[in-house]
Amino acid sequence: MKVNPHLLLPLLCAALLCALPAPPARSQDRGIRVSTEAAERRIALVIGNGSYATAPLKNPPNDASDMAAALSKVGFTVNHGTNLTQRQMKGLIREFGQKLKAGGQGLFYFAGHGVQLRGRNYLIPVDADITSEADVEDQGVDVNLVLGLMDEAGNGLNVIILDACRNNPFARSFRSASNGLAQVEAPTGTLVAYSTAPGRVARDGGGRNGAYTAELLKQMSMPGLLIEEVMKRVRASLKQQTKGEQVPWESSSLVGDFYFIRAAGEAASTPAPRPAVAAPNPATLELSFWESIKGSTDPEDYRAYLKKYPNGTYVPLAENSLRRLAAATAASPVKPPAAGNTAPPSTAKAVEHYDRGVAYERKGDYDLAVAEFSEAIRIEPGYARAYFGRGNNYANKRDHDRAIADYTEAIRLDPKYALVYRNRGISYANKGNFDRAIADYTEAIRLDPNDAAVPYTGRGVGYANKGDYDRAIADHTEAVRLDPKYALAYRNRGWGYANKADYDRAIADFTEAIRLDPNDAAVAYTGRGVSYANKGDYDRAITDYTEAIRLEPKYALAYRNRGISHANKGDYDRAIADHTEAIRLDPNDPVTYRNRALAYEYKGNKAQAAADRQKAKELEGK
Repeated sequence: MKVNPHLLLPLLCAALLCALPAPPARSQDRGIRVSTEAAERRIALVIGNGSYATAPLKNPPNDASDMAAALSKVGFTVNHGTNLTQRQMKGLIREFGQKLKAGGQGLFYFAGHGVQLRGRNYLIPVDADITSEADVEDQGVDVNLVLGLMDEAGNGLNVIILDACRNNPFARSFRSASNGLAQVEAPTGTLVAYSTAPGRVARDGGGRNGAYTAELLKQMSMPGLLIEEVMKRVRASLKQQTKGEQVPWESSSLVGDFYFIRAAGEAASTPAPRPAVAAPNPATLELSFWESIKGSTDPEDYRAYLKKYPNGTYVPLAENSLRRLAAATAASPVKPPAAGNTAPPSTAKAVEHYDRGVAYERKGDYDLAVAEFSEAIRIEPGYARAYFGRGNNYANKRDHDRAIADYTEAIRLDPKYALVYRNRGISYANKGNFDRAIADYTEAIRLDPNDAAVPYTGRGVGYANKGDYDRAIADHTEAVRLDPKYALAYRNRGWGYANKADYDRAIADFTEAIRLDPNDAAVAYTGRGVSYANKGDYDRAITDYTEAIRLEPKYALAYRNRGISHANKGDYDRAIADHTEAIRLDPNDPVTYRNRALAYEYKGNKAQAAADRQKAKELEGK
């Protein structure tokens, strides 16, 4: 008789989200997608700004509308906006970057005012009020934001077209006035096209379109032309039209072919993957991201940085910027803060204690963190963020009752604080109250549906622990859609499939979780081992449990499950050794005692088997 392999499938999910906040994703090698489907995807973002308070432009909205229509005709899925604010522009750009992660060709087009400042190029939103050079960094949109998101997506082929080299209307306010845009080195797989040469200005145009866009629309409608040939024709035509005053220019490092319209009968080709040695340094990407938001007056920029780089080099600066902006908002006589605003108070002493609490939390000193957050609350009783911080540290101390009390107070002070609902849901889940956990995760999703990967996964955990594996799998799938590199979502979906006995899908998900986060993969290795064991492949199961133990030497479940697989192979001595170690690590698990009892029984040691069964009964009766 074999040991029942289904003993391997207890619901582990309740413990999978106990860390607060969720563990940051580690950097990955971004493989270039070269499937036919990915190669044929064409994504474009087109923006035209003309309604400026200072120096309005008549052509850019028309340019953008006509460019969007032309790109749609040649197979692009186009997101199109005109006369956008800074927040709107950055929101669309980040959404564009997310879409590019699915692969294919990307194209970004901007028409409007653009200026260079100290070698960097900034696109100007219509709500910008620029009176100094510092205002450009605060209120403009750095072109490096677009370049960085494209490079991060790793989709292989991208085009940026900037019809934004018109005369700098703010030059009189600058210490060092520079016309046109600065030269930018195109990252591998990218072409950057300018409506005129670096440092020169472009014409807005006397008709419906600017001179550059009008010629580009004409040339890109010609079938069978590589983009380099299209740009060469645009350059030649404009040079002739303007008698050499406007000469368009490109910086290219394309490694594949790009056509607006292919010649009849010509098959699409996949973009050539970038060589591994050309992969960007993660630190460089982070610096580029930070430089693109440094000095911004939009809090969402800093929140986006903190989400992407929770352990980044510039986290203290980002948090300081958020506090500075929040304090400025609170102090504003024009726009008083709404009731329940989570921004830090203007009381400097409270902010000081809050900052200390954050510092202690990062060091793992939760007791001192709690003390500092408590002092911030004493000074400023309406400080919602301090309640949230103290709740997180109680949760990290596994004092979930106090954590829930603090989260509840933070929610009372700010009913729209999505992150608090999420973390209160985690504490409810760790207490086994899955109905309340599901309710909190659902509210977090409602309040912030675009940043909901963690609450979707948390709600999936809640459904799984209630035995509703279909809903659990659906939620984990949504989390994966929102964040394709979220290892925890793959891991938890793997458990959902395993509990439905769909072991092949479970193995695939656990394998992806391991690939995405190999250094925090003990649970995923154990889950994959469970799935192999239930398919009868005990050798692979033992290999995976052994790797889980290597990564987490105190992981009792991995020892227990490896013991079961040894028993199924008839190696009862090793089974007993593993169960004994599992009991040492977790002496209150009755399942391990029952499995060790079986192993003793097969070896003929009935007395020890009886003793283990009795112990299991005692534990089950508690």
